[in-house]
Amino acid sequence: MKKTERLHLQQPYLSACEAIVTEIHPEKGIATDVTIAFAEGGGQISDWGVLITDDGIQIPFTDVQKGYGRLLLIKDFPSIQIETPVYHKVALEDLEKFRIGQSLKILIDIDRRNRLCVSHTGIHLVLMGLEKIKPSIYQLIRGCHISSEKARLDFMLEDKFTDEQIIQAREYTNQIIKENWDAITYVNRDPAAKNYQYVLDSYLTFKAVLWYRVAHRLLNLDQSLITMARMISENAKSFSGIEIHLAAKFGIGLVIDHGTGVVIGETSIVGKYAYLLNGVVLGANGIADNLAGDRRHPIVGDFFECAANVKILGAVSIGNNVKVGADCRIDYDLDDYSISYCKAIIETYRDYDSVKIDSISPLKKEQVAIEGRNLKVIDECIWVNDNQEEIVVPFEQTNLGGITVLLKGLITKFNWVSVILKRKGRVIVRASSLF
Repeated sequence: MKKTERLHLQQPYLSACEAIVTEIHPEKGIATDVTIAFAEGGGQISDWGVLITDDGIQIPFTDVQKGYGRLLLIKDFPSIQIETPVYHKVALEDLEKFRIGQSLKILIDIDRRNRLCVSHTGIHLVLMGLEKIKPSIYQLIRGCHISSEKARLDFMLEDKFTDEQIIQAREYTNQIIKENWDAITYVNRDPAAKNYQYVLDSYLTFKAVLWYRVAHRLLNLDQSLITMARMISENAKSFSGIEIHLAAKFGIGLVIDHGTGVVIGETSIVGKYAYLLNGVVLGANGIADNLAGDRRHPIVGDFFECAANVKILGAVSIGNNVKVGADCRIDYDLDDYSISYCKAIIETYRDYDSVKIDSISPLKKEQVAIEGRNLKVIDECIWVNDNQEEIVVPFEQTNLGGITVLLKGLITKFNWVSVILKRKGRVIVRASSLF
């Protein structure tokens, strides 16, 4: 018995793949080395599709089932089968058209897959609505059935839901959709998002946000579900390249654009309608041995906009309506309506081979850090023009690694900063603000 690699776990939007027949079973059907078809499980029926043989014959399959694999036992978690074969059920008379080792192509009915996903999502939304009127509802579930046209939940209840409770649950569910459905915000704020269905079908960043929402809710629902929640979170990271710790807290309307390399730490708290681009890190200042339970990540207000490759580190507080430009490193508090940008431009003219500037970045309180080799300030900054956009920093050649320059009177919301290392021991810093 050979396991089947399920490609849809890594690439969920595939509708076709090449495969090789590994087993022909008279009752279960055709097993392959890889597949993109969802097998029946979790109350949801399987995908449908066709198998196209190497000689062009199209053979429909109407069911997909997992076989027996290796038993995985995890403490406080139901046992599961891993490394299982996956069988595609075909008509008995079609079995003779296959042979072991044969190459074929698997195509699924992608429209039906989308409808299944909508039904499955709908079940979770309905449960969230029911939870408002009966907090113990998750403990009362005894099963469910999810098809491409409808879904059903089964409960063990002493009494039926009343008509009034059903109406309340519907109202709660619609309110949850209205306020918390991140896809709505994607359409409203991302110019590339054409419509809701386009986001649902093709945005892996949205899927990452959705997986985070599910994992976070499971974590808060019952600590006994922490292993399941963690598995969902880890799978989301593998699929999307986005790592949001399941314990982090986000308000409604989260949008992650592009997404690759986004990392959100455990104790991060972010308000509503945040917009994050790729490479954003909300992290800790320390690397290892941070005390568990201590706040070590940023707290961010509402309507936060953060461009690519920004690093916000430590237990800092970022206000409401703050915007941070690309490539900034922030380890200090930012007030409401702050705007922080820094475009580093380095030009070097020098007589000293051992003098070098590596990087520059804005610091708090009207300071800019210049990292390099053999730099040391020997005098205060000197303005060289009346509008205070350019200063000269005299320095001498030393063994120190860098200098911190005080930009007197200049705000720290930089649009761009350039540093020119001149002859005769001078550094010229040019800074221009957005205001």
